[in-house]
Amino acid sequence: MDFKQDLIGIELNGYRITHCIGEGGMAYVFRAENLVDPKILRALKMIKPEFSERADLFESFTQEARILESLHHDHIVKFHGLRKSGRLIWMELEFLDGKSFSHAYFYDRKITLDQALAWIYDCTSAVAYAHQKQIIHRDLKPANLFLTKDQQIKVLDFGIAKILSHISGEQLKLTTKDLLPSVHTAQPKAEEKNLFGSPAFMAPEIFMGDEPSTASDVYALALIFFQWLLGKHPFITQKMYQNNIDMMMSHLQNQAPPLRQVFSQASLGLEQVFLKATHPDVKQRYSSAQKFLEDLHFQLYQKPLEPPRPTTLTIPQIKINMLDDLSHSMQPKEAKMNASIGPASLFLSELKSPIIYLRKMICFQIKAQVKAM
Repeated sequence: MDFKQDLIGIELNGYRITHCIGEGGMAYVFRAENLVDPKILRALKMIKPEFSERADLFESFTQEARILESLHHDHIVKFHGLRKSGRLIWMELEFLDGKSFSHAYFYDRKITLDQALAWIYDCTSAVAYAHQKQIIHRDLKPANLFLTKDQQIKVLDFGIAKILSHISGEQLKLTTKDLLPSVHTAQPKAEEKNLFGSPAFMAPEIFMGDEPSTASDVYALALIFFQWLLGKHPFITQKMYQNNIDMMMSHLQNQAPPLRQVFSQASLGLEQVFLKATHPDVKQRYSSAQKFLEDLHFQLYQKPLEPPRPTTLTIPQIKINMLDDLSHSMQPKEAKMNASIGPASLFLSELKSPIIYLRKMICFQIKAQVKAM
C-alpha cells in the first residue's frame, strides 16, 4: 500500500487532499482544497506512519506545531492547527504558491544585488522575530525558504528548531499517552539529539561541538545570501556535497568572499556587515539576527532600525483536534521503519562518528603544530 497515494482524495477537517507537493525526513506535505470553496487551499504536513509511534519524533513534530503557533510574522509560514484522525496526525499550514529556493529554477542562477538584499532583509527580519521569541531555527538553507508568485519570501520548516534552554521544559511538553497509547518510550542518546541540520550551512563552531545559537542562524542566513549572488555555495563545491567531512573542513578553513569582490558597486559598509555575519569565529560574528538586521537596515536606509517591542515566549498547549473517522474507510498500512531519513532535511545521526573523528583529528593537528613551534 502506498501511503501517499492512499491519501489522495480523502477528506480531512473540511478539506480534500488533491496531491503530494513535498516530502521531508519525517513528513509528507499535501495540497488540500476546501470542500465549500475549492479556491481556499491549505498545505497539510502529515507525519509519516512509520514515525508516528516514535515518542521522540512525535514530540519533535508536535513541538514544531507549538513553535509555529507562537510565531506570527509576514515572512513565516502561517499555522492553522494540529489535527488527528485515526492514526493520521498533521499540521494545517498556509498553502504557498511559488517555488522553494532549492528548486531547479534557482540552480546556477545569479540574483542581482538589490534583489538578494531585499530577500535577505525579509528573511533576517523573520529570524530576528523568532530569536526574540527565544527560538533558533537551526536548519536555515535554500530548501527551507520559499518565494511566492507575488514575490513574498517565507521561512519554512521549524522541525528541528531549538527553544533556548532557559525556557522551562514544562512549557514545551505535550502529553502523548492519550493520543498515542502505544507510543514507544525509547529516546535517542543525548549525543544524537544535537546532530541536526544541514552541513552546507552549519556554522563552524557546531562542528567543534558547540551548541547551535542565534549566531549560527546568522551564519546560515549570510551564506544563503552569497549563494543567491553567486548562483552556488560560496566555498562548498558540488563534489563536497557527497562528503560530509569535506563540507565540515571547508567551513573550518574558508569564509565567504568580501562582498565587493562579487559586486564591485557594493558599499564598504555592506561588505563589512557580511564579513561579520560570515565570520568563522562565533565571538566575532553577530550574536543575533536582530543585530545583523540593525546593521543591514542602516546600510540600506542610512538610518537606525526602530527597536522591536519587548516580547516573551508563550508556547501554547495545543489541543489536537480529534476528527471523526475518514470519509473513506482507509487505514494506512503499517510500514517498517525507514533506515534512511533522507538528505533533504538531513538528520545527522549518521555523522556522529565522523564528527567525533573530525574533532580528534583537528585537536591532533593543533597539538602537532604547537610542538613544531
